Amino acid sequence: MTWVVVPAAGRGARFGGEVPKQYLDLLGRPLIEHTLRGLLAHPSTSGVVVALSPNDPHWPGWRALEGKPVLTCMGGGERADSVLAGLLALPDSVAKDAWVLVHDAARPCIKSMDLSRLFAALKSDPVGAL
Repeated sequence: MTWVVVPAAGRGARFGGEVPKQYLDLLGRPLIEHTLRGLLAHPSTSGVVVALSPNDPHWPGWRALEGKPVLTCMGGGERADSVLAGLLALPDSVAKDAWVLVHDAARPCIKSMDLSRLFAALKSDPVGAL
């Protein structure tokens, strides 16, 4: 089973607008919800850690989706800082040598088949997969 770190601390400055792009409405739900549900619906995903900006007024407060845990942590000023914060916030039950996926909050078009291929690649490659 694999956990996913989802950096979501960005303000979407390059995108523009008053609402960060991960919270824009898509089919009646925030973009990030589509992303998280897509990741968590896969049977090999155990849970997610979402790295949020401090005092994020848009975060809906999910603690679980698709019957799996949604944890949060405070992200950083750069994406790398948020990924590190997410890795440090993983539950103690996650082995130190476990694979952890990283997927951007504003990328909702994750397909189960793509995740299956990625998980298969991780099993056969001791280094990693993209």
